[in-house]
Amino acid sequence: SVQTLGILSTMSVVWVEPLRSALKVLMMFSFDMHILQVECMVGQSAAWSYCLRQVVAPCAALYIALVIFLKKKFHKPELLYIVETSNAVGVCYQAFFVSILVSITLPFVCYSHPGKGGSSMVSNPSVLCFGGGEYTAMVVVGAVSFLVSIVPFLAVVVYATWNYRSATADNERSWRHLTTFRFLFFRYKPQTYYFG
Repeated sequence: SVQTLGILSTMSVVWVEPLRSALKVLMMFSFDMHILQVECMVGQSAAWSYCLRQVVAPCAALYIALVIFLKKKFHKPELLYIVETSNAVGVCYQAFFVSILVSITLPFVCYSHPGKGGSSMVSNPSVLCFGGGEYTAMVVVGAVSFLVSIVPFLAVVVYATWNYRSATADNERSWRHLTTFRFLFFRYKPQTYYFG
Protein backbone atom coordinates (compact mmCIF):
# COMPACT_ATOMS: atom_id res chain seq x y z
CA SER A 1 0.00 0.00 0.00
CA VAL A 2 2.96 2.33 0.60
CA GLN A 3 4.19 1.82 -2.96
CA THR A 4 0.68 2.52 -4.25
CA LEU A 5 0.73 5.86 -2.47
CA GLY A 6 4.14 6.54 -4.00
CA ILE A 7 2.71 5.81 -7.43
CA LEU A 8 -0.12 8.29 -6.75
CA SER A 9 2.52 11.00 -6.62
CA THR A 10 3.34 10.34 -10.30
CA MET A 11 -0.17 11.35 -11.35
CA SER A 12 -0.73 14.77 -12.92
CA VAL A 13 -2.66 16.08 -9.94
CA VAL A 14 -1.83 19.12 -7.84
CA TRP A 15 -1.78 17.74 -4.30
CA VAL A 16 -2.28 20.02 -1.28
CA GLU A 17 -0.17 20.06 1.86
CA PRO A 18 0.46 17.93 3.95
CA LEU A 19 -0.35 15.23 1.38
CA ARG A 20 2.16 16.72 -1.11
CA SER A 21 5.05 16.33 1.37
CA ALA A 22 4.00 12.81 2.35
CA LEU A 23 3.76 11.72 -1.29
CA LYS A 24 7.17 13.25 -2.01
CA VAL A 25 8.73 11.04 0.66
CA LEU A 26 6.84 7.98 -0.62
CA MET A 27 8.21 8.56 -4.15
CA MET A 28 11.32 6.62 -3.08
CA PHE A 29 9.21 3.45 -3.00
CA SER A 30 8.48 3.93 -6.70
CA PHE A 31 12.22 4.24 -7.39
CA ASP A 32 12.00 7.94 -8.26
CA MET A 33 15.57 9.21 -8.13
CA HIS A 34 14.57 12.89 -8.13
CA ILE A 35 14.07 12.71 -4.36
CA LEU A 36 17.77 11.81 -4.00
CA GLN A 37 18.77 14.59 -6.43
CA VAL A 38 20.85 12.28 -8.63
CA GLU A 39 20.88 15.00 -11.29
CA CYS A 40 23.87 16.42 -9.41
CA MET A 41 25.83 13.26 -10.30
CA VAL A 42 24.53 12.39 -13.77
CA GLY A 43 23.40 15.79 -15.03
CA GLN A 44 19.95 16.63 -16.30
CA SER A 45 19.79 13.69 -18.69
CA ALA A 46 16.42 11.97 -18.50
CA ALA A 47 17.93 8.79 -19.97
CA TRP A 48 20.63 8.53 -17.27
CA SER A 49 18.13 9.22 -14.52
CA TYR A 50 15.84 6.50 -15.92
CA CYS A 51 18.79 4.12 -16.24
CA LEU A 52 19.72 4.62 -12.59
CA ARG A 53 16.12 4.01 -11.63
CA GLN A 54 16.17 0.67 -13.45
CA VAL A 55 19.32 -0.69 -11.80
CA VAL A 56 17.96 -0.31 -8.26
CA ALA A 57 16.08 -3.64 -8.15
CA PRO A 58 18.77 -5.85 -9.77
CA CYS A 59 21.49 -4.23 -7.64
CA ALA A 60 19.39 -4.79 -4.53
CA ALA A 61 19.03 -8.48 -5.47
CA LEU A 62 22.79 -8.79 -5.98
CA TYR A 63 23.45 -7.02 -2.68
CA ILE A 64 21.10 -9.40 -0.85
CA ALA A 65 22.80 -12.41 -2.47
CA LEU A 66 26.22 -11.07 -1.44
CA VAL A 67 25.17 -10.44 2.17
CA ILE A 68 23.71 -13.94 2.47
CA PHE A 69 26.87 -15.41 0.91
CA LEU A 70 29.04 -13.58 3.46
CA LYS A 71 26.73 -14.68 6.26
CA LYS A 72 27.13 -18.30 5.16
CA LYS A 73 30.88 -18.03 4.74
CA PHE A 74 31.72 -16.26 8.02
CA HIS A 75 28.81 -16.73 10.41
CA LYS A 76 26.56 -19.73 9.61
CA PRO A 77 28.20 -22.38 7.39
CA GLU A 78 25.11 -24.61 7.68
CA LEU A 79 22.93 -21.92 6.06
CA LEU A 80 21.13 -23.08 2.90
CA TYR A 81 22.29 -20.36 0.49
CA ILE A 82 19.80 -20.99 -2.34
CA VAL A 83 16.84 -21.21 0.05
CA GLU A 84 17.73 -18.03 1.95
CA THR A 85 18.59 -16.04 -1.17
CA SER A 86 15.45 -17.16 -2.98
CA ASN A 87 13.26 -16.09 -0.07
CA ALA A 88 14.99 -12.78 0.64
CA VAL A 89 15.05 -11.66 -3.00
CA GLY A 90 11.55 -13.09 -3.57
CA VAL A 91 10.07 -11.12 -0.68
CA CYS A 92 11.66 -7.90 -1.94
CA TYR A 93 10.47 -8.42 -5.50
CA GLN A 94 7.02 -9.41 -4.29
CA ALA A 95 6.77 -6.30 -2.11
CA PHE A 96 8.03 -3.90 -4.78
CA PHE A 97 6.70 -5.64 -7.90
CA VAL A 98 4.19 -2.92 -8.77
CA SER A 99 6.77 -0.16 -8.30
CA ILE A 100 9.33 -2.01 -10.43
CA LEU A 101 6.79 -2.58 -13.20
CA VAL A 102 5.52 1.01 -13.15
CA SER A 103 9.09 2.27 -13.23
CA ILE A 104 9.91 0.09 -16.25
CA THR A 105 6.84 1.22 -18.22
CA LEU A 106 7.43 4.98 -17.80
CA PRO A 107 8.71 5.53 -21.37
CA PHE A 108 5.57 3.93 -22.77
CA VAL A 109 3.17 6.31 -20.99
CA CYS A 110 2.83 9.34 -23.24
CA TYR A 111 0.36 12.16 -23.71
CA SER A 112 -0.55 13.82 -27.00
CA HIS A 113 0.24 17.42 -27.77
CA PRO A 114 -2.55 19.59 -29.15
CA GLY A 115 -2.92 19.43 -32.91
CA LYS A 116 -0.33 17.32 -34.68
CA GLY A 117 2.49 18.16 -32.29
CA GLY A 118 3.46 14.61 -31.36
CA SER A 119 3.57 13.37 -27.79
CA SER A 120 5.72 13.55 -24.67
CA MET A 121 6.38 11.24 -21.76
CA VAL A 122 4.08 11.89 -18.81
CA SER A 123 6.93 11.35 -16.33
CA ASN A 124 9.34 13.61 -18.24
CA PRO A 125 7.56 16.06 -20.58
CA SER A 126 10.83 17.31 -22.10
CA VAL A 127 11.32 13.91 -23.78
CA LEU A 128 9.33 13.45 -26.99
CA CYS A 129 7.86 9.98 -27.44
CA PHE A 130 9.07 8.19 -30.56
CA GLY A 131 11.47 11.09 -31.13
CA GLY A 132 14.72 9.12 -31.07
CA GLY A 133 17.74 10.03 -28.98
CA GLU A 134 16.96 9.90 -25.27
CA TYR A 135 13.58 8.28 -25.81
CA THR A 136 15.07 5.41 -27.82
CA ALA A 137 17.70 4.86 -25.12
CA MET A 138 14.98 4.80 -22.46
CA VAL A 139 12.89 2.28 -24.42
CA VAL A 140 15.91 0.00 -24.85
CA VAL A 141 16.78 0.26 -21.14
CA GLY A 142 13.12 -0.40 -20.28
CA ALA A 143 13.00 -3.50 -22.47
CA VAL A 144 16.25 -4.85 -21.01
CA SER A 145 15.05 -4.06 -17.50
CA PHE A 146 11.80 -5.91 -18.19
CA LEU A 147 13.79 -8.95 -19.33
CA VAL A 148 16.15 -8.76 -16.35
CA SER A 149 13.73 -7.87 -13.55
CA ILE A 150 10.17 -8.89 -14.41
CA VAL A 151 10.51 -11.98 -16.63
CA PRO A 152 12.78 -13.98 -14.25
CA PHE A 153 10.61 -13.20 -11.23
CA LEU A 154 7.42 -14.19 -13.07
CA ALA A 155 9.14 -17.35 -14.35
CA VAL A 156 10.09 -18.35 -10.79
CA VAL A 157 6.56 -17.68 -9.53
CA VAL A 158 4.96 -19.68 -12.36
CA TYR A 159 7.47 -22.53 -11.92
CA ALA A 160 6.95 -22.71 -8.15
CA THR A 161 3.15 -22.55 -8.41
CA TRP A 162 2.97 -25.03 -11.30
CA ASN A 163 5.14 -27.57 -9.49
CA TYR A 164 3.57 -27.10 -6.07
CA ARG A 165 1.29 -30.16 -6.20
CA SER A 166 3.85 -32.57 -7.60
CA ALA A 167 6.59 -31.30 -5.26
CA THR A 168 4.42 -31.61 -2.16
CA ALA A 169 3.29 -35.11 -3.17
CA ASP A 170 6.92 -36.28 -3.19
CA ASN A 171 8.29 -36.30 0.38
CA GLU A 172 11.89 -35.81 -0.76
CA ARG A 173 11.11 -32.70 -2.84
CA SER A 174 8.37 -31.35 -0.57
CA TRP A 175 10.54 -29.81 2.12
CA ARG A 176 13.01 -28.30 -0.35
CA HIS A 177 10.27 -26.83 -2.58
CA LEU A 178 8.29 -25.36 0.30
CA THR A 179 11.33 -23.80 1.99
CA THR A 180 12.82 -22.46 -1.25
CA PHE A 181 9.56 -20.78 -2.22
CA ARG A 182 8.34 -19.95 1.27
CA PHE A 183 7.91 -16.30 0.24
CA LEU A 184 5.07 -17.37 -2.09
CA PHE A 185 3.18 -19.93 -0.04
CA PHE A 186 3.60 -19.17 3.67
CA ARG A 187 0.52 -16.90 3.90
CA TYR A 188 -1.94 -19.30 2.31
CA LYS A 189 -3.62 -22.55 3.23
CA PRO A 190 -2.31 -25.54 1.26
CA GLN A 191 -5.63 -25.76 -0.60
CA THR A 192 -5.19 -22.21 -1.96
CA TYR A 193 -1.48 -22.33 -2.88
CA TYR A 194 -2.18 -20.74 -6.30
CA PHE A 195 -2.89 -17.37 -4.62
CA GLY A 196 0.86 -17.10 -3.96
